[in-house]
Amino acid sequence: MPLHRLSSVTIGVPEVDPVRAFYREFGLVETQPGQLASADGGGQLRIESAPRRRLLALAIGVDDEDDLGRVGA
Repeated sequence: MPLHRLSSVTIGVPEVDPVRAFYREFGLVETQPGQLASADGGGQLRIESAPRRRLLALAIGVDDEDDLGRVGA
């Protein structure tokens, strides 16, 4: 399978601060406002303001350029 990892997720929420606090309590480290990192994956989660809770962006990783071609096909 050419998709190998979840690189990042950006979530939109009406109230950013309580969500940031939840993920910090969950064990993630806030490296800058709204960007949270795990010990293993780095800064993979971003929290941004949005009118309602929704997925704003999702990035998937591949291992090499050949995998990009297979994903595109």
